[in-house]
Amino acid sequence: MKLSCGLESMIIGEDQILGQLKDAHKVSVKKGHCGPVLDNVFTKATHVGQVVRKKTQINQGSVSIGSAAVNLAESVLGDLKCKKVLIIGAGKMGTLVAKALVEKHLKAIVVANRTYDRAVCLAKELGGDAIRFDRLARAISDADVVISATGAPHAILTREKVNVAVPPENLEKMVMVDIANPRDIEEDVEDLGVKLYNIDDLRGIADNNKKSGNLRLKKLKKLLLKS
Repeated sequence: MKLSCGLESMIIGEDQILGQLKDAHKVSVKKGHCGPVLDNVFTKATHVGQVVRKKTQINQGSVSIGSAAVNLAESVLGDLKCKKVLIIGAGKMGTLVAKALVEKHLKAIVVANRTYDRAVCLAKELGGDAIRFDRLARAISDADVVISATGAPHAILTREKVNVAVPPENLEKMVMVDIANPRDIEEDVEDLGVKLYNIDDLRGIADNNKKSGNLRLKKLKKLLLKS
């Protein structure tokens, strides 16, 4: 129940975990791994997670890694309006970032993904453009913000690649947020003057979200005890 309410998440109250719980339940039932006891546990946890969000608004504010990444970029650059944003990765994390960007009135959004068709689908939802990975260097060259969230087993943006792709005058103006695990962007990219952040830096936003939700959390604990 604590998990389904988002209390165990880095971003307190985030909604993604509830969807993952539902998906896990469906898969376990489909494969015949979910008996009556476990089925009841899943159902109860999902119900409590939904009720808690409705009654406590614990999911207000920065409630996903994607929105936290966007908020982090805003805290550095200010309003993202008229900025160019490059999203690398069109999976679940990239989609969360995209949803958080929809209302920012950006100058341009570019989505890059190894599977081009997925990049096209996500770009259509955003009113942006999709590119293939072999055009990544060109897209990075004039981006204001780069948010990377691929499932690659190794870094896709090295110091050398960024140094070659980005004009020197753009390096210090650029913000990169790496929310992949393992990381997509090598740490020494920061040596070029780029403002580089990773998923650990999002804990600051998580902490602010947690502090602002103290009253909601107290109410939540009472609800859990009653459940």
